Amino acid sequence: MATDVRLQYYGAQYGQIISVLLVVSAIAAFAAAGFVYTNPPIEQTSPEETNVQSFSFDTDHRATITGQSQLFDRGRTLQNYPVYFRNSSPDVTFATTISVPQDRSVDVSYRVIANYEATFRGEVFWDQQEVVATNKWTVQDGQVQHNTTLTISEYLSRIDPFESAVGSTGTLSRDLQFVVTYSSPVDGGNRYEGQLRSTTTIQSSSDAYWVSSEIGDSTTKSQTQSSEQYVGQPNMQQVRLLAGSGGILLIAGASVFVIVASDQTRLERESLVAYSVKSEVLVFVSTPESESTVVSSSGEGTSSSSSSLSSPSSVDSSESILLRDSNLANRDCASVLVCVSSSASSFSVMRRE
Repeated sequence: MATDVRLQYYGAQYGQIISVLLVVSAIAAFAAAGFVYTNPPIEQTSPEETNVQSFSFDTDHRATITGQSQLFDRGRTLQNYPVYFRNSSPDVTFATTISVPQDRSVDVSYRVIANYEATFRGEVFWDQQEVVATNKWTVQDGQVQHNTTLTISEYLSRIDPFESAVGSTGTLSRDLQFVVTYSSPVDGGNRYEGQLRSTTTIQSSSDAYWVSSEIGDSTTKSQTQSSEQYVGQPNMQQVRLLAGSGGILLIAGASVFVIVASDQTRLERESLVAYSVKSEVLVFVSTPESESTVVSSSGEGTSSSSSSLSSPSSVDSSESILLRDSNLANRDCASVLVCVSSSASSFSVMRRE
């Protein structure tokens, strides 16, 4: 019973404050949801490559058996072999495949260059270039092929005059360079232009020759589009969470307000009833005498009467006064036990239910 009374007391005392706090929290949650919805994030696109075009070429080497050979049948073609024999396969062919974008017309040129170079103590003091093969096309289907055939004896003998001139003063070297030049249109009126290069050497002995390295090159051209900012989409999950929290808080605040208002109305009605009921109070006044006097009062005025009563078992030689006073109920004194003492006497006020 006391716990219920305390809960009712605290509810009446702090219920309205709690209700206001809940409603204010609900308004804040709704405001936050509105802010998130009306202020979506500013996002930025990543730099993007556009007008991407690839250019490449690969070159295979092969030799056909045309002379006497104890190793291979006549007429057989050896491709990308590590070594060829000069008597059985005197000619070598370099087969080059050039690849360019297929969706446009690309201007392509192709050259095979023989480079000669003389050095002394690591420094070049003479060089010469000879164009072995050349061609050019306008490629529309993305690919073109070209074959360059060298007679090994003639190619190797081309260096003899230079070796005689240089003698023992320096070192003479030679190599074959494959060069592909391209020019391709780009959206916007521009063009991609450039070269692909690859270099190899043909080394030889008295009865064989070989290509020292693979031949080929590739590249990719593109244009970089700068990043852009744009307004993204609001975080709807966060908006729903905030709005839902606001709704719950608002309902809770309204519920607390209604409950507190109902309790206050009920308490007011109970107070009116209690005000109209007259309480009966037993007042025991302790005196040195052994007799008890009963005094009673009721109504607006106070009237008293005395009589001799037997002392209560808990009180020896006391006077008992029966007091009916509605003013005690008005002062909330009817529900408590009040004890007052003095040097001369003591009395107790007790409610009689």
